[in-house]
Amino acid sequence: MGVFRGVFALLSSTLSVLFLVGAVSTNGAAYPSQTPQPLHRLISGSRASSMQNTSFSTPPGYWEVASDGGIFTFGDAGFYGSMGGHPLNAPVVGMASTPDGRGYWEVASDGGIFTFGDAGFYGSAGGMPISGRVVGMASTPDGKGYWLVTNTGDVFAFGDAVFGGSMGTHILNKPVVSIVSTPDGRGYWLIASDGGIFTFGDAGFYGSMGGHPLNQPVVGGFETGSGYGYYEVASDGGIFTFGDAGFYGSMGGHRLNQPVVGGSQVGAVPYSQLPGPGLSSNRTVAAFYYPWWGTPPTVVTWEHWNQNNHNPAVGDIASNFYPLGGPYSQAIQATVDSQMALMNQAGINELISSWWGQGSIEDQRLSLVVPSARAHGIDVAILIDGYAGRTISSITSDIAYLRAKWGITDFFFWDPTEYSASAWQSLTSTLSGVRLFATGDPGQMMTGQFEQWARSAGFQGIFTYDVYDEQPSDFAPTCYEAHLYGLMCSPSVGPGFIDQRANNDTRYRSRQNGANYDAMWQGALASNADFITITSFNEWHEGTQIEPAQAMCIPTYCYHDYNGAYGLTGTAASYAYINRTAFWSKMYMNGI
Repeated sequence: MGVFRGVFALLSSTLSVLFLVGAVSTNGAAYPSQTPQPLHRLISGSRASSMQNTSFSTPPGYWEVASDGGIFTFGDAGFYGSMGGHPLNAPVVGMASTPDGRGYWEVASDGGIFTFGDAGFYGSAGGMPISGRVVGMASTPDGKGYWLVTNTGDVFAFGDAVFGGSMGTHILNKPVVSIVSTPDGRGYWLIASDGGIFTFGDAGFYGSMGGHPLNQPVVGGFETGSGYGYYEVASDGGIFTFGDAGFYGSMGGHRLNQPVVGGSQVGAVPYSQLPGPGLSSNRTVAAFYYPWWGTPPTVVTWEHWNQNNHNPAVGDIASNFYPLGGPYSQAIQATVDSQMALMNQAGINELISSWWGQGSIEDQRLSLVVPSARAHGIDVAILIDGYAGRTISSITSDIAYLRAKWGITDFFFWDPTEYSASAWQSLTSTLSGVRLFATGDPGQMMTGQFEQWARSAGFQGIFTYDVYDEQPSDFAPTCYEAHLYGLMCSPSVGPGFIDQRANNDTRYRSRQNGANYDAMWQGALASNADFITITSFNEWHEGTQIEPAQAMCIPTYCYHDYNGAYGLTGTAASYAYINRTAFWSKMYMNGI
């Protein structure tokens, strides 16, 4: 039997517990965490792997498995048998528990699988011609399948485990040491000994130690209960946290009798019961819409196209892109109707119309926008922007006015922290039958600071809007924090950002011929979002629009265009982002 090497528990009362496996300090002390953390559920799957021993946890107990297949039980972990004392063709390198903790698998380095308790056998790589050696396994959420991974990054799926890709055809800087599945079983991470992270399926990338100097190699890792973050564990006991993973301390820097070989997080909140309303079967894709564009003679003077002293009459507009067909007027019903048809084509089922107060141009345009949107099966929400004289009192009047006139019940707010949470409460505590959404600082959204404020202010949800600073990997931790505070979460995806001609803004985020838009969508789909917003349908000033554009040059400037997006040119490129939105919307609506 393998030698029991000990376990150090880093405790936070009865909340989360982090286990380091395979190391003993000289004094046997326990190290309490300083800050209580949200509960995380235990995800069935490989938590650590090595050629010597590994462990898997089940609250409030855990197992260790030795390289000869011996099983050690602790707490309420049951013993269901082992390979200890049996001849093995290759050493055991890992284990995984069934969802109810009443069984487990052992996996050997040749891919052989051994089942115990209620663990089912769904196949193995034993006897298969595999490159390298198996180093770990992860089970699916229902326990009816599992993945095996080799040190070369090959992945083998058995039972209901879905193959999502592998690193088998790639040259690796360092060998893969672990595989970790996402909570829904639709993706997984591979972890290399240099801390490199490789993502597949709906597994999000939240950072890694790849490229950073390490005192000792990474030997394993495990995900947080939400799946919006993960830990990497080094052989000296160092812990590296990413995404929503909390740091409770580590054995890094302490004297160890034997190296650490892995770790596991323990918790008791099932993924399906995490706070927050979760996804509904009727999913919403909403786009921020700007009804403020106008051209003579339908209006008295140019509206917005002439911002920052530009002259649209000679093709000089306040945008770094040029609309297909040129500047348009949303004072014309046919223009609005054609935009609604494009939204419908793109799979957008809600528009969020920018609104600047009662009697404003944007308010007047609702008489064209609302009937047309609804005729195309598109719901209408309102973005109450920071108009001059906006106060809590005026917002109270605005909501009543928009509800009575147009039956609007969803309201989004720009710069809501202009007012205190208590000031908002004086409004929100009096409302029913409406939903209010707030946006704020991206960094504060990821840490929960903004969500805490929004909850205390009485909002029902948050949205990110920003597509310059927000990264795809930001969405998962942001939505996790939102759900912890019982708020809905809407990450905002967008193709890029450039606001140089309209506002002399020097910031720039390239569209990368569509790659940036795809990455934003992938991050949103992996975030457990309650609905997705698009920044934007037609905010031409900031270059975030998906509305069709064309190539155009004037004597003083050549506008950006969509040529090259997704390999398209000409008219096909003009519609590239409408059609790509349709692709991603369909993926989201179908629950991908």
